[in-house]
Amino acid sequence: MRWRYAATIVLALLVGPHCQSGASEAGAATREKAPDEGDSGGVEAIPVETMKVSTTEFRETSTVPGTTSPVDTTNVSVEQPGRIERLTIEEGDDVQKGERLLKLETEIDRARIKRLENAVKAAKREFERTQNLRDDDLATPRELDRARTELRDAELQLEEAQVGLDKATVRSPTSGVILDVRAEKGEQAAPGRPLATIADLSTIEVTASVPASRIGVVQEGDSVDVEISPLGETVSGTIARRPPAVDSDTRTYPVEIHLDNEEGRIRPGMQASMTLTRQVWTDAVVIPRTTVLQGYERQEIAVVPQTEDDQPEQALIRRVQLGPSAGNRVVVTEGLEAGERLVVRGHRSLMEEAPVQIVGTYEGLQEALEAGL
Repeated sequence: MRWRYAATIVLALLVGPHCQSGASEAGAATREKAPDEGDSGGVEAIPVETMKVSTTEFRETSTVPGTTSPVDTTNVSVEQPGRIERLTIEEGDDVQKGERLLKLETEIDRARIKRLENAVKAAKREFERTQNLRDDDLATPRELDRARTELRDAELQLEEAQVGLDKATVRSPTSGVILDVRAEKGEQAAPGRPLATIADLSTIEVTASVPASRIGVVQEGDSVDVEISPLGETVSGTIARRPPAVDSDTRTYPVEIHLDNEEGRIRPGMQASMTLTRQVWTDAVVIPRTTVLQGYERQEIAVVPQTEDDQPEQALIRRVQLGPSAGNRVVVTEGLEAGERLVVRGHRSLMEEAPVQIVGTYEGLQEALEAGL
């Protein structure tokens, strides 16, 4: 055992100097490969895309939902009782002023007219006979006046019956669309009972419930943008009515907006939303929201400061204060100035003073947004 222990000590003494010599050579080689001062440290530059920051106008807005409805509606009813013989309208039909909507049975009216036509003929013959007798002094002036009156009464009754026959056909009092039909063929119609409702769609009304906190920016006569959801379009409207008092049930103000609708594309019952402008920022620094980094206790962005041509470019992480936003646009109130280069792609993997290589540049916000940021 003792000779084995002695052999181990001798072997360690022989090998040790050679190991130390190898380590020293490796260290020297490493120092020879170390980068010069001012180099990127051997770290590969991260490719990024930047946007030139500029100022623009920004409108701080909010939307309020609403529903479309016609401004003017007209109820259709008959002027005389009768049974409906023909009904030519359905809900949703477009009608023109003067177009026939329904027709009542007219057999009785036609028979009455025929009878009155005969009565007029008889009264006319009697008047002519009495007038001839009066010319021969065989009839008194009173008898002639009576014959004349009877003829006139018969003619008036005939005219009245003819008017009634004309009223058996109900025509549209206005152009518009049929909102509802409350009549069927064969049923009895009575004066004053609505049979259909016609809406004039040349002007559409949107009723939007505006919260009390936003009613201050709403004034009658102001122009507002209204998005019609089913059409996917935004049209300009005018605030026609701003109620003086809040609705006690909803605690909102039912504001009425009028929209021009000459083409009739906006229909009653469509979902809409009114855009209210709360504040206009004239020279705002606006950036894509996707470029904002969320730090532990702050929101940050990455910028690339301008450098000399022979100096490597590095990213700086900077804290910012944000203002209002709309979609993917957000206002920066502190921490960024016009003219700086904002990193819009590749920023999520950046550290402070990380070397970067700019592989793409956008001249402004609009160009960056159009690129899909």
